[in-house]
Amino acid sequence: MIPDEEKRRIIFNLKSSVPTIRYYTLKKLSEMADTKPEIFSFLAYNDEITLEEIITSIKFLKEYDRDEIIRREASIALEKIQAIIGPKFGYEVLYCYKCKKYLDITWNYCPNCGEKAPNKSSFKKCPKCNSPVKSNWNYCVSCGYKLRAAEEVLLCPNCKRKVDRSWIICPYCGYRLKAV
Repeated sequence: MIPDEEKRRIIFNLKSSVPTIRYYTLKKLSEMADTKPEIFSFLAYNDEITLEEIITSIKFLKEYDRDEIIRREASIALEKIQAIIGPKFGYEVLYCYKCKKYLDITWNYCPNCGEKAPNKSSFKKCPKCNSPVKSNWNYCVSCGYKLRAAEEVLLCPNCKRKVDRSWIICPYCGYRLKAV
């Protein structure tokens, strides 16, 4: 739905040091949410990593950008995107208190400035090594412990695209998936 190059450009532009680029990227995302909401639904279902990075970047801009206009635009874009995808990506995002850079939940220190990472008490813990883990992970990144079984991917028998268990009709080809 969105070419990989375009996804990379959006993420790169959200992290740009040029305020105008960040602003226009946020405007573009808001416009996409208004005119083509299926793009975000598609990303939520087929490319969670990209969507997570976009949302994390927007949350960061909303909280920490120096420009009030960009913070306002980030808030608008985030609200529109979350209205489309729901609360799926509502977990806490970690930032360094000192330099305001993104932190991975498995890091104990900021690689940019060396500051101790903030408290990660809101994250689930791995039963084996007690490291913080995200609820959608199949394995712990610290010790490799299997956290949950991988989800079975359901494909439409007609067009072979991924479909959700709750769907009655394939939205791509119109094939009836369940009898009503």
